[in-house]
Amino acid sequence: MITCTDCGFENPLASEQCSCCGMFLGFPNVNDCSQKEELKALKKRYKEKVESASQKGFDDKRIEFEKAVKKSIAVINVDFFYLQMLMLWENSLYSTYQRQIEGETRDLAPMEFEKKRLGVEGTLFGSYGKNIRYAALSLDGNGLKSYGSFTIILSDTAIKKRATLLEENSFHFVENHKILAGGKIPKGYRAVWKDRHKLAVAKLPEKITLTKKENYATIVMDSTGDRKTDEFIEVHIFGKINKASIKAIRGCSKIEPAQKIIKKIKAYLIDNKKEWIEE
Repeated sequence: MITCTDCGFENPLASEQCSCCGMFLGFPNVNDCSQKEELKALKKRYKEKVESASQKGFDDKRIEFEKAVKKSIAVINVDFFYLQMLMLWENSLYSTYQRQIEGETRDLAPMEFEKKRLGVEGTLFGSYGKNIRYAALSLDGNGLKSYGSFTIILSDTAIKKRATLLEENSFHFVENHKILAGGKIPKGYRAVWKDRHKLAVAKLPEKITLTKKENYATIVMDSTGDRKTDEFIEVHIFGKINKASIKAIRGCSKIEPAQKIIKKIKAYLIDNKKEWIEE
């Protein structure tokens, strides 16, 4: 439950507004990951890895890695057609699967995928799952190519108050921890945006010690080209993502027959003081 600081009413944790006075209670995913027991569990995992690194003489490496993760960004990969729609259609938004189904802008996925997706979202988020946009944590602006060849780099300002993180892909997380539908989520594997370095240290202690500074990005995100084997820290963003939320786009502008469209996208980015990063 979450207590309204204005009227004192006890609201369900999934609430965005107080049912009594209508006051904004915060973003449900952030409130969920900010519970004392959740923060305590993450702190414990993080502290254990910090102490272990110090005992083994790798404290400098751990600190160096943390500094890199503190500057990390959230990225979303899309295909060309989705990029075109998002960037060139007036008032377009990056939407969620459930929102697209409700708005009849896309059809249902195959039943097997439909059941699994809604089951995982319901287990992790409950009713507010339809408002969660999925991204991945990146140190260098590269993204997960299995989701699309163009990488949208989101502005830190646009997401920092409403983003949380899960240690791995949500489908894999539920399977690996054998969480039944609606079951309890193990604590210590999620984090609010400002604590993303703690989650990364807790997840990757061995890899940190074996990796050179210039390769840290590859252990935070291993884009294999296959969603089943991609390794990354998942970012959950509550609410709308529009063109103003974008800091930069990464991709190849020389693909045929998309050059004219990409030229228009580049023009928009330049006009709005954003960046195109050529691959």
